[in-house]
Amino acid sequence: MEEFYLDSCGAGRLHCALWKPEGEPKAVVQLIHGIAEHIGRYDAFAKFLTQHGYVVAADDHMGHGGSAENGLRGYFSGGWLSAVEDEKRLHDEISAQYPDLPYYILGHSMGSFLLRTYLYTYPDAVDKAVISGTGWEDPMKVRMGKLVCKLEEARIGEKNTSALVTKLMFGSYNRAFGPVTSPNAWICSDDAVVAAYDADPLCGFDATVGLARDLLTGVGMNEQQENLDKMNKQLPIMFISGCKDPVGGIWELADPVVSPAYTEGLDGRPNEIKLKYLADTQLRGESREQAAEDAKKAIRAKAACLTGQMASQGTTPRRLTDLLGSLSDLTSGSGDKGTPIVWIQGYFDTYAAD
Repeated sequence: MEEFYLDSCGAGRLHCALWKPEGEPKAVVQLIHGIAEHIGRYDAFAKFLTQHGYVVAADDHMGHGGSAENGLRGYFSGGWLSAVEDEKRLHDEISAQYPDLPYYILGHSMGSFLLRTYLYTYPDAVDKAVISGTGWEDPMKVRMGKLVCKLEEARIGEKNTSALVTKLMFGSYNRAFGPVTSPNAWICSDDAVVAAYDADPLCGFDATVGLARDLLTGVGMNEQQENLDKMNKQLPIMFISGCKDPVGGIWELADPVVSPAYTEGLDGRPNEIKLKYLADTQLRGESREQAAEDAKKAIRAKAACLTGQMASQGTTPRRLTDLLGSLSDLTSGSGDKGTPIVWIQGYFDTYAAD
């Protein structure tokens, strides 16, 4: 890991790190970390990525890790957009070093909200994005939270912490996990990871009132339709989440890959004729036997691609792997972790096969 510093767009300097693969790199991955942590926590993950040919870059946010100055932690000088601009500054620095490589960004937790702001502020800056542990908040709750921050800011100042604000932000996060021994049990299902976080002097601090306000400001901005409209609609984005992540509560929604591995025979999409279309247009008035035979003839003679034609209207042109995933969900009652693999012999055979 190589360490270096960049001037922050808010105040002070950003502590940054760069991990390089041994061989020829195939892409760059920029990491945006969460609240009350630092890039050192991502060292193992970054090394994993380098083993697979990726250059990895990351920075400590203002008020975090090696970027915290004068003992002030958990504070964004200049606000939310200054932190977003810091990510662009790192992007520009690294992309200049690797101008010919694809550029990906992964943002986790608070980093996911920063990334979402980044994606509509700079819609063409990256080639792919991974949004990890994010959420969609009730706009009324966001407004109420900002009001509490405003009142606490008037009482104690934006650079101080507030027990009330901290409780409102994180107080409910452990509820889904029963009796726990750490206030940070919600961050990971692995007790060893939680213990390491608890023992890390650079983790687990309370955010200032100012950072809480800025985070809520960013969350609110991300949910405005005018900002969503600015995003690159063609950008590949993956959403991932812990199965009980309290940040977003999307325990079942974050399922971007139905089949992470499969054989070549499941590539592609079915090229289906809607049988009702045949019945309405070609088979009307025929006997059962004659209709079955004529349906087989029509299927054998179908075009190589029926997309957009009336013969396929009403069918779902999804990938074979997605169809199998849906079938598994129907037969097992759940598409969550633990869903068994279901293999139906001949499910995708053509009806016309003899």
